Amino acid sequence: MDAPRQQTLWAIALENYQAAGLMAQQGWHNVSVACSYYAVFTAMGGAVGEPPGRRWEHAGSVEHVAPGQWRTPPFEAVSDPWLMAKDGKQWFDQARHPRLLRK
Repeated sequence: MDAPRQQTLWAIALENYQAAGLMAQQGWHNVSVACSYYAVFTAMGGAVGEPPGRRWEHAGSVEHVAPGQWRTPPFEAVSDPWLMAKDGKQWFDQARHPRLLRK
């Protein structure tokens, strides 16, 4: 990857990082997370260089940066500990997620 392309990717990553901070200040947390994710993905692409294929894919870039270190977490780690009651209120399911409780 040539230097101008790398600088362009870094500028895009920095712009998205700054936008993430502004979105968080406004309370737009989902948009902030999206900007943060894109900032990291773009910066990683600039750091590791040209993709081995046509473009970087998420799994390929992670494998390039941390070969063999990505592990799919167990279902419990990614499942939602909050349940929605019929009246629309949320409640924490202590039985399914005992490790998330404070001791």
